[in-house]
Amino acid sequence: MPKSNGFTLTELTAALAIMALVLMISVTRLPDVSRRQRLCREARRLQLLLDRARARSLTFGAPYSVALRPGVVELHDGSGTSVEKLPLLAGVTVQTTSNIQGEVAFYPSHTATPGTLTVSLDSLTATLVVSLRGRTRVQC
Repeated sequence: MPKSNGFTLTELTAALAIMALVLMISVTRLPDVSRRQRLCREARRLQLLLDRARARSLTFGAPYSVALRPGVVELHDGSGTSVEKLPLLAGVTVQTTSNIQGEVAFYPSHTATPGTLTVSLDSLTATLVVSLRGRTRVQC
């Protein structure tokens, strides 16, 4: 039997067919992965703004709040003055639970308005939970 130095044409064809199949499956899922990443990034940006409001409240000893408006989220100080604005990406919406009615308030007594925010992009959703102690958690 002669010594083989490489792959046969059948083996190469089978390997290329498997690679093409894997590539086709991954390319069809790529837009979903990209949208999911955008959604999670936006939810984390909102979480950072909530964390800044909590930190300012504890640092300055005054209540701070994060107001949820269509297309924008605003950080307000105790007098209601807008300190920072976070524009949302196009297509992203934020919905609240019954506890949170348009804004999340943070108080210097280490408390906050507890509840859940649902960040949506098309049919995808991420959940942002605010605890009674003002700690936040994102679930993508």
